[in-house]
Parts: sequence; C-alpha cells; structure tokens
Amino acid sequence: MATKEKSKTATQPTTSKGAQQNNSKQASNKKTPKSRYFYGQIQDNDVEKQSGSARDVSRATIERTVEFQSLQAQRVIDRSFMRLKGSFYSISVVLHILTDSDETVQEIDDYIDEKFIEIEQDLIDEQSRIKVILENDGIDTDVKYSNPRKYKLLIDSPRANNFLRLVSQLDKLMLLMDSAWIFNGISDVQKKQESYKWQRRLMKFAAQIINLEIRARDAATKKGKEQEVNEHAPVDTSEQHPELVEAGKESELIKSPVIG
Repeated sequence: MATKEKSKTATQPTTSKGAQQNNSKQASNKKTPKSRYFYGQIQDNDVEKQSGSARDVSRATIERTVEFQSLQAQRVIDRSFMRLKGSFYSISVVLHILTDSDETVQEIDDYIDEKFIEIEQDLIDEQSRIKVILENDGIDTDVKYSNPRKYKLLIDSPRANNFLRLVSQLDKLMLLMDSAWIFNGISDVQKKQESYKWQRRLMKFAAQIINLEIRARDAATKKGKEQEVNEHAPVDTSEQHPELVEAGKESELIKSPVIG
C-alpha cells in the first residue's frame, strides 16, 4: 500500500551552511565500487548471479576463486568469460534437443576439445620460446604486476573450467613476455604485437563458441523447439563486449549438419 506524502508545511530540520558544505564534500569523496565486469555482472568479491529466467534452472556448480596478474588475461575474463560460460552450458543442452544422434553431438564436442588442446599447446610452446630468450640474456627475475585481480566465479560446465586453464596459460606467457621486455629481450613493437595476438586468440575462440550457441538456437527455432530450448537453457540477452563482437567476425564457423 502506498504511503501518503507528508504535508509540505511540516517543519523541516535546518542545517547550517557550513554543515551543508561539509556533507556535500563527504558525499563527493565517496567512491562507487568498480565492477569486475564491464556490464556490471559481478561486483568485487561477489559470487556471480544469473539474470532473468536462468535463475529458475537449478544447475550443478562449483565456486572457484582465481587470480590473474596480466592485463591481457584480465581483459579476456572481463570481456568474454561470463557470456562464454553460458554458451558452453547451453550448447550441451541445445545439441541434444536438436538431434538424437550421439555421434553428431560427439563430432562437435571433439572439435571443441581439439581446439582447447591446440591453443593450450601453442601457449606452452610460446612460453618455451620466451624462456630461451630469457636464459640467453641471463634473466632469471620475474616481473611483478601492480594490479593483480581475483575473481570469484560459479562454474557450471567442465569446459568453463578448461577455458580458465587457457587464461592461466596466457597469464604465464604474459609474465614471461613482460620480463623479456623489461630487460630488453624483446622490443616495444614485438611486445605490443605479441600481447595483442595472444589475447585475440582466446577472444576469437570464445566468440567461435558463442556463435555456435547462437546458430544452434536459431536451428532449434526453425524446428519449432525454441520454447523447449529456453526452458532447459534460458537465452543470455546480455550485451557482448565490442572486442568479442569483432573477434567473432574473424573466427571460423563450427559447421554441423544439425546447425548448418
């Protein structure tokens, strides 16, 4: 029930001009906590919360706290992980609604798993290459980062865990690369190009998975199964980060007879 507005003629508390100025200064000095994520999906030290009808779906989850040191690893998490982890879960649901063929689903699963293996191995190989540069230059000191960040996340699929492992490998690579740069083992241009290349590599993979989910949902809609899909894996309507969108334009489509 709505409460009645107090009479405008009611006596208002008075405040001196000096007190008003002090209160104003105190209010202006208060800082609003920054969100971990660009679109306010997670606040500092808060566990992720699903939005919309996704709350109605009870999922098996684990809570993980992870820390990333480098700017590139933090960007990948901030710009892709929330949307990506929903896609990992949704793909496993939607594909089984689209087809009864376990073989067809397994083909897509195998492709995704192979991409994980390929990217992780490439990251490890690049770490080895940078280690050689450091050893040849007699550098045995790792850099320290000024703003490492911790993330508390709810994980609801094995592949979301796997992606965190890729980001961890990226973080290790950036530490080695920044060490080589600090000690003049690589140039400014090399550092800029390589850092962006590896950050983009993970963003493109994330976009590839997200695009697969979108196409799978479109295929389900054409088959009249949109409602069934949304009941088991509610659609994520959150806005994608611009870099994720751009990376999607560069990523290869995962093709399948049930999706197209």
